[in-house]
Amino acid sequence: MTQQERIADQFDSMAALVAEDRKCQAINLGVSGWSVAQHLDHLLKAAERICTQINLKDKKATKRKNLLGYVILSIGIIPKGRKSPRAVEGHPTSTAELSKSLQNVKSLFEKIDFSNLQLSSFDHHVFGGLNGKDWLRFMQIHNDHHLKIIDKVLGSI
Repeated sequence: MTQQERIADQFDSMAALVAEDRKCQAINLGVSGWSVAQHLDHLLKAAERICTQINLKDKKATKRKNLLGYVILSIGIIPKGRKSPRAVEGHPTSTAELSKSLQNVKSLFEKIDFSNLQLSSFDHHVFGGLNGKDWLRFMQIHNDHHLKIIDKVLGSI
């Protein structure tokens, strides 16, 4: 399965969650301080920023990818408990807003030129400069991280 297909599958998983208001409102403070809706809001904000930046082919990173970036992108796991940048923090959001955001992200994702991912690069606040291919790998890892947390929250209700 390609990176593109994995991410599309993740968007389908998000859509299934957004379709059920009861699931979106679920929260378990023993698992996470965020509700399912907040995790989805965070994922969609991050994905929107990533897809938008990848689509700006003239964008260039100002830093180089650092060791932590290489490690996370290689092992494919984000340690639990990291703090999100304020701009992409998850907020309580209605399923209607989540659905609208998801459709926007899917549209941006479909516009990506997957054959020219090396043409754009931009900085990650922790990992340094990442190219388009790295960013898609990060998005897949990031989505997996939060979807696993969501599964734990839903498994506890």
